[in-house]
This record gives sequence, C-alpha cells and structure tokens, in this order.
Amino acid sequence: MKRILWEKLFDYLESALPYLLGFFLLFSGIRKIQNFDFFLNALAGYRLVPNAGIGVIAYLVIIVEIYLGVGLFVKGWRRMAAILTALMFLVFAMVVGYEYLSGSTSNCGCMALLSDDRIGVRHVIQNILLSFLSWFVFFRCGQPEQDVPKNLQLQ
Repeated sequence: MKRILWEKLFDYLESALPYLLGFFLLFSGIRKIQNFDFFLNALAGYRLVPNAGIGVIAYLVIIVEIYLGVGLFVKGWRRMAAILTALMFLVFAMVVGYEYLSGSTSNCGCMALLSDDRIGVRHVIQNILLSFLSWFVFFRCGQPEQDVPKNLQLQ
C-alpha cells in the first residue's frame, strides 16, 4: 500500500513539476516587470553587476525567466527549458552566495517582491533546490516520447 502511494505521489510530481516551475518563472518575470525600478535597485546592490550594465542585465533576466517559464509548459521545449532553468538557478546561487560571503546586505531582488528580503543562506539553498527540481524535470519529466514501430516492439 505504501509503495502504491509513493508511486502515485511520484507520478503526480512528475506531471505537476514542470508546470509549477513554469508558473514560478512566469510569476517572477512578471513581478520584475511590474516592479522594474525595485528590481533595478536590487541589482544595483550586487557588486558583480557593473552599474552601466544593470538595465541590460535586468531585461535579460526578465526575458530569460519568461521564456523558460513558457518553455516548461510546452512539451517539445521542456527538456531544453529545464536544463537552461537548472543552469540559471545555479548561476543565481553562485551570485547570491558570492554576495553573501562578501558581506553584502543588499536586497535579493528575488521575484521582485516588495519586501526587505536581504541576501542570505536561505537564498542560496532556495536556488540550489530550484536547480535540483529543474534537473529532475530534465531527466524525468521531459523524456521525449519515442514512436517505436510495432514490428520492433518487444512482446
């Protein structure tokens, strides 16, 4: 009974996870558009980002998040979107980790929430976890369907 319950839970996770991650990315990108000035100020607090490039990086992050969010909804794009999402979250984890270790007290800018959400270990762990979930989508949820001719199928 427990095994069947775990299998059903795992099947549900496989089905829902690409859409949950896609929604998360779309929501994050849209919030950054809605609060663009807030997002720019958050990026300005990151020492790795040169002041002259803040606007360009802000637009790139927003575009990539929305593109990857949509890609996770489309079955044919899911595997590529999942691997790029995993890599994006790893980059975010490294940048936030560097900022935290260097003593930065700037706002994270995560999801452009209008709160005083200072950079911390929690953000590094959050991005690593999101990267792990994206890898899971890549390896488990985005498997291309194979059309095997009937004469080659095993009986």
